[in-house]
Amino acid sequence: MNAFRKLVVTGLQALTPVNRPFRLTVQKTEALTPNIQRIVLGGSAMRKFPPVLPGSYINLQFNADGSPLQDAIEDYADCCSRSFSIRTVERKLKLLTLDIATLPTTSAPGPAARWAQSAKIGDTIVIKGPVAQKSFKTDYDWVLFAGDSTGMSAIANQLESLAPNTQGFAVIHVASLKDIMPVNKPPGVEIIWKSGPLETLAKSVMNLKLPQGKPAVWVGCEFSVMNQLKHYFTHQLKFETVNLHFFSHWQRDMSAQAKTNNATDPMRGFAVASA
Repeated sequence: MNAFRKLVVTGLQALTPVNRPFRLTVQKTEALTPNIQRIVLGGSAMRKFPPVLPGSYINLQFNADGSPLQDAIEDYADCCSRSFSIRTVERKLKLLTLDIATLPTTSAPGPAARWAQSAKIGDTIVIKGPVAQKSFKTDYDWVLFAGDSTGMSAIANQLESLAPNTQGFAVIHVASLKDIMPVNKPPGVEIIWKSGPLETLAKSVMNLKLPQGKPAVWVGCEFSVMNQLKHYFTHQLKFETVNLHFFSHWQRDMSAQAKTNNATDPMRGFAVASA
C-alpha cells in the first residue's frame, strides 16, 4: 500500500462517518462566484440529522455510472462517495448548505462536479455523515488556517466559531480572485487571499512571520500541498502536534489509476485526516 492510500485508510478509520444515510432534496442552487456553487439540501430526513461541529463534512453518494444515488441501499461498496464540507445546518428549517468548489479541469468532469453544475430544485440525492473533524484544544495563543477552495467552508465555519479576541491568520487559495467571498472572523485574524498555481498556498504560508506562543494550525487543501505544509510545521518548525490538523479532499494526477467515473474529478471520494 503506497503512502497516500495508507493515509487515506488511516484517516477514514480515524474519522468514521455516522453510519446513517439521509435522502435529501435540492431546495436551492446558486452560483456564488464563477467557481463556487451553493447547493441547499433539505427534507424531512433532516429532523434526524446529528449536530455538527465547525469543519464537519458529509459524503454525497453516487451510483457506479456517476448518477446521484436516489434511495438508501444496504451495501454502498459499489457507490462513489464524494466529500464536501458543510457550510451551514438550519435545523428548524431542515436545511443543509454546501458551497461546492467546481475546480477547473482540462478533461471531462467527474460525477460530483457534474452534479454540482447540473443539480436543480427537486433533484434527490443520498448523503452519509456528518463526519466531525478534530477540534483545537483550548490551550493556544494564535491560530493559522490554510486551505484551497475545497477548504473554504470549513475555514469559514471555524473562523466564525472563534473567540472574539483570537489572533492569527487565514490563507485561502482560490481559482480566481472573483471567488473571494466575505467571511465573518475575529478582528485579530487576518485573511490573506491567493490565486495562481496551487503551490502559491504553501509558499504564502511559509513566508508568514508567525507570532510567538503556542499555535493552533488547520490545513485543508490538495493532498501534495497538504503534505508540504505538514512537513513544514512538524519537521521544520517542529510545532507540537496536539493542535496541528491536516485534511485533504482531493489529489491532483490521481485519475490515471482511477476508474472512469472518478477520472479528472477534483472532488474525489476520499477525505484524508492527518494529525
